[in-house]
Amino acid sequence: MKKILYSVMAIAALTFSFTSLTSCEDVPAPYEIPGEDTPDTPDTPGEETVTIFSETFGNTDVSSKPTVDKYTGWNKSGVGATDVTYSGEKTSVRSSGLKNTGAYDNASGPNVIFFGTAPATFVINNISLASNQTKLKLTFGASSSIKNDDNSYNNTFDTSKFTVSVSADGTKWTDITYEKNNGDEANPYWICATSNFTLKKATSKLYIKFTANVSSAIRLDDVTLATGEGGQEVDLENGTSIPTTPDTPIADKGTESNPYTIAEVLEVMKSGNFPSSEVCIKGKISNVTYFDETHKSLTYYLSDDGTKDDFMVYSGKGLNGADFTSKSDLEVGKTVVVKGTLKVYKKGTETIYEFNYSSKILSIN
Repeated sequence: MKKILYSVMAIAALTFSFTSLTSCEDVPAPYEIPGEDTPDTPDTPGEETVTIFSETFGNTDVSSKPTVDKYTGWNKSGVGATDVTYSGEKTSVRSSGLKNTGAYDNASGPNVIFFGTAPATFVINNISLASNQTKLKLTFGASSSIKNDDNSYNNTFDTSKFTVSVSADGTKWTDITYEKNNGDEANPYWICATSNFTLKKATSKLYIKFTANVSSAIRLDDVTLATGEGGQEVDLENGTSIPTTPDTPIADKGTESNPYTIAEVLEVMKSGNFPSSEVCIKGKISNVTYFDETHKSLTYYLSDDGTKDDFMVYSGKGLNGADFTSKSDLEVGKTVVVKGTLKVYKKGTETIYEFNYSSKILSIN
């Protein structure tokens, strides 16, 4: 009987020694040296995380691609969300693109914010903060998809092309940095981004602005602001005032009767103040580079004198929207008036000024 009892005790001791080491948090402290007292250290639980604001952008029908100011299906929550409103420039609510479901924790799937012609912005206004809420954590999901000339897609999320700013009044803005995970390395190419920051001075209201500096590539979802451990110090009082510019053609230019020259349209695009609606430009064909058999379209370049590749017409259609049949359908040196949507495209370190796909030629001479 004693042998059986000793065996059971030995097995129990061995079992305890293994189960004690199954977690790095449960590794036992070194043995105590006789005669030394070990003071008690009571547990100090951390502060509970408070969700101040959260938005999933809802799941109502968005087949009409409503702009931010027209959308009504918002799904906001959080202790500071009551007075929140939304605004934006060249942004709309959509359900298109690869879904983020399962891409990161609590990804909500469609709907998402889509950023159109750069620079495009989405602003969350009037988040309420308590006086002690200065250490904050912002998280959001995002994706980027840029179509290459060979119809493949670049899904790498470049943080330099998507900036996040905060403000106490919606007029003076301070950029904040954020980190992304590696979600853009595999399907569905959605990243989860995190920014930890500390407000230098408490504020009763916080505004958050997202700006896309690449056209028609970036989607945003699942924005959450919560209390956190803090991080980069943000001085809202010394933010930068950014003037609002009208989204209209300059000096009545860009019409069929008064098209932009190539030099004029480049000046407008480089200023960042160019229309999101279709405009007309006039130039000489300098190069015809690619025929898209699937879409019956051509990619070609224009300049004012026909000697340089100053402006790209990407995957454009022919006269009055007709299909192309080959590269020989356009002749270098011809003067064309083309109608389309302006786009600034970043390719590595190169900036390309172009018409987005589906432009059409109005005249050829």
